[in-house]
Amino acid sequence: MGVDPATGLMRRGTDYTGDVTALTGPLTGLRLDGNWVSGRCRATGWHVQLQVFSTGSIYGIAGGRVSRLFVAPDPHNWLDTVAAFERGWDREPSDDATRTLCLAIVRALDGPRATLADAPATVAAREAIAAERLGE
Repeated sequence: MGVDPATGLMRRGTDYTGDVTALTGPLTGLRLDGNWVSGRCRATGWHVQLQVFSTGSIYGIAGGRVSRLFVAPDPHNWLDTVAAFERGWDREPSDDATRTLCLAIVRALDGPRATLADAPATVAAREAIAAERLGE
């Protein structure tokens, strides 16, 4: 454990995330644990946890690098999230502040044209994999 002198990020475990230094724009107090990143939103103080990979996939938000994203006002109560994405939106951002934060995170990692919306092909691919696993 310690601080990476190049990025100023707290590090523990093995890093599979690729470059996450762009997250220092929307988030503060970043910590890395494997491919999980946690921090606080600079604007709202909300707590954020996300699972990040070095490349995008069909499991990521809009096919990007973020495969899981949780935003909650209280770090001790993750059941009270204002946004939750786990290989699909379980709780979509419902207000402008949450939407802005989620979009800033995704764009920091996937570029300025990234969106929060999944393409129909991405949704269809996820559904096909799920059906295959269930033997349908």
